Order: sequence, then C-alpha cells, then structure tokens
Amino acid sequence: MHAGGSPDAYEQLGKEKIADLDEITNAGSYFWREKSRKAPHNLYTNLENIRAGAQKRGLDEQGPTGSVYAFAKSEAEAVGAMGTAAQDAPKVDITFLWKSYVVSYEYDAASGKYQRSINGSKHTDLNNDQPLSASNVVVMGTDHKVLDKEGRLNVRLTGKGPALLFQQGKVKSLEWRRDKMNDPVRYYEQDREVAFRPGQTHIMIVPLNPSFESHVTYGVPGGGSGKPDPA
Repeated sequence: MHAGGSPDAYEQLGKEKIADLDEITNAGSYFWREKSRKAPHNLYTNLENIRAGAQKRGLDEQGPTGSVYAFAKSEAEAVGAMGTAAQDAPKVDITFLWKSYVVSYEYDAASGKYQRSINGSKHTDLNNDQPLSASNVVVMGTDHKVLDKEGRLNVRLTGKGPALLFQQGKVKSLEWRRDKMNDPVRYYEQDREVAFRPGQTHIMIVPLNPSFESHVTYGVPGGGSGKPDPA
C-alpha cells in the first residue's frame, strides 16, 4: 500500500513483481484524505478498503499465514530471553538526521511496554488518546545514500548490520541480517534468532553515519546514559 514513489521505487516494484495498491496510479478510490490534518500527512485507508482493492485487481487477499518471527511462549521465557548480559534501559532517545527531532520510548512497568513520545510530548492515538506503545522496540543501523536533488534516499536493507533490542526496560545488542529483498529482516544474538514478546514491535532504521552509536542514547540508573557497544 503506497501513494506514489520515486522512479527507483516504481522500477523495483515492476522488477520484483510486487503486488501493490497505489493511491496515485491504480487504487485512488480505496484511500481517503482526512481534512482535519495537513497534506500530505493525511492519507488513510483501512482493511476493508485494502481487501476490496485487492479483490478488484485480482491480488492475493490472504497473504502469508503464520508468524514471520519467533515469539516467547510465556512471560518467564520472555524474561529469560533477555539474558544476564542485557543492560538497564528504561528510556531510549533516537535521532535520524536532526538532533532537534527526538523520538523517545520510555518503559512503563505496569503495562510491560515502551511508550512513545516525540520531543518530550506523548505520541498518542487519535482514536482513544492513549499513548502509542510497543512490547518490542528495535533500532537498526544501515547505510543511507542520497540519490538526487530531491533528497530521495537509498536505504540498504540487505546484508547485515548492528541493531539494538529494547524489551522490559532492558537492552541488548544484536545483528540484523537479510539475504534477499523478499525475505524478512531477522535479528540474531550470537547466531541465534531472538524471540520477541507478544504485542506490537516498532522498528527504527537509522544511518551508520557518522556512527550507529551517535543516533541512539538510552537511560541507565543514576541519570547517566548508555551507548551501544560498537563490537
């Protein structure tokens, strides 16, 4: 599901034969613009529209079955999966290109989830005014390259690179890997795929320039701050 794209993106959609619904070229009637918000950040759809659009275009409505990732089967397993090497991380601050724009996640022990904020203000769901939250927060680093004067980016999403997993107020270092574009990105600790906690997972992708560590800071007891281990 998308609204337009760069020339490179359209080329990739065709080359890889990816089934798509594009608000600009082939599926405009299955999207709508929310007048209370400013364009272009006011484009919406829903599952009913997606299924109707897929049926109209003869696309696969079922999609993949089963879970793509491994999940802990119990709370005890989830706690044990973080291991003794995990560091305390009740809060994480993430920047992308501008240091003045900070996305943060703060651990809420009552719910067992990280609550999201932007520049210190809670990021809330307009449907119920509840803060957006996630059971798992992943920050992964990869190469970014500016393609043209419009500022379009090529973000490398194959190969491997560093990652951090935040769960239950703790953090540990991982490696992300992806062999082919059709595969999901997977996360490993010493060649063993990690298990997520049941619930939502938020994945942030940051540049490796000037370093992965420069884009991620997480809180530790005593008011200090931590940085990911470069190793």
